[in-house]
Amino acid sequence: MEILKYGEFEVSPDIQITKDYYSGLIPSQAQMSRNFAAYCTVMSGEEKAFFESLGIDAAKINVAGIYDKKGKVAFCFGTACFAGEYLKQDLPELATPEEVLANPELVFVYKDNSFEIGKFKFAFEGEEFAAAHGAPEGFMAVNFTLADVPWLLDERPEKDIIMREPIKKWEVHKRVWNAVKAKKASLDYKRNSLKFIEETLAECGIEFRKMGGREYERYRAEWLKRMTPDFAGEKKVRADCLGEGAYLWHLFSYSHAHAIEGEAASAEFDATKKCKSILLCNWDEKGYVLSHTYKLRAETLEKFTDVIVTSANFAWTYCKTHESDIGPYFYRPKKKNNI
Repeated sequence: MEILKYGEFEVSPDIQITKDYYSGLIPSQAQMSRNFAAYCTVMSGEEKAFFESLGIDAAKINVAGIYDKKGKVAFCFGTACFAGEYLKQDLPELATPEEVLANPELVFVYKDNSFEIGKFKFAFEGEEFAAAHGAPEGFMAVNFTLADVPWLLDERPEKDIIMREPIKKWEVHKRVWNAVKAKKASLDYKRNSLKFIEETLAECGIEFRKMGGREYERYRAEWLKRMTPDFAGEKKVRADCLGEGAYLWHLFSYSHAHAIEGEAASAEFDATKKCKSILLCNWDEKGYVLSHTYKLRAETLEKFTDVIVTSANFAWTYCKTHESDIGPYFYRPKKKNNI
């Protein structure tokens, strides 16, 4: 693989794996992301070359930002992921809030290791940051900010992205820093949560393998397909179970399928013969393939925040929700006509 040097980093990207990854992504329909995708068609040659050198399809990156109504331009930021490894790495050190406030000219949100290409400011991140954005194992991440992006869509900017009053450049960077800080906190929570789950499974003598990000998403889609009764409306079910803020167990709480609930569900789960199973962590967006699941009890799952356990052949599923007055659910789907 080719060795590339950007700023203080030397990276060896696997371009083909990255291209295959992006070929399977669906572009975000958020307005700022669509405007960024339009910008990708007119970006400079050096900007385009950077993304291509890593195999990244820039038009499929999910970005956020704000629109300056007076200047008729947008300021946006996002994270792109790529397969490969760092041969030389100097991972970013976050500036403190005090440093940001004391130095209005602080570039981006990191110290010394960001680099500019065209209108972009880039900074590399490690595997955990990439995993938080749904990338598979072995992927790295690169954050970026982009100022003065022309508004290229025919439609008007939506109200929630319009800058209400002029802000200084350092205030924009502070907002970006706060967003990255929140992402770091989320990563710490997920890391600790998954560590607890893995330690608990090990204590129970249950062997497990962690799923990759794309494997997890495919399994969620297959779970919904297998569990949804033929009579249920597919479009409504997908919106209730896979939409923003939704959970797979909404299949039962919204009465699309009728499951055993409460203590009876826990008793049924404990009495069920269990071998190879899949465990999905809904809040942490991770999954595990479990062996020796006969050792797993409903009481153990109560220690976790929001999980689903399903037999490998989809003969049954058990959902422990994060709601104290909803669930748990146990369900045995009937054989579907199209499966």
